[in-house]
Amino acid sequence: MEQEAQKQAQLQLQEALEFEQGLLIEREEKIRQIESDILDVNSIMMQIGTMINEQGDVVGKLKSHHLHHASTLR
Repeated sequence: MEQEAQKQAQLQLQEALEFEQGLLIEREEKIRQIESDILDVNSIMMQIGTMINEQGDVVGKLKSHHLHHASTLR
């Protein structure tokens, strides 16, 4: 009878460990997804920064062109 109780306790412990291991694996997968999402957001922000700089250059050139054109009309 005591052996049966020990086997039952070991089985319950093993099931609990397997459950915990499953939770850890799931948590690790979610963390990896978050890391991937962060890298994607970082890449997007860098692209937006590049676009803003390029647009700023274009706006600066347009302003310069318009100021030069306006001064030649006077």
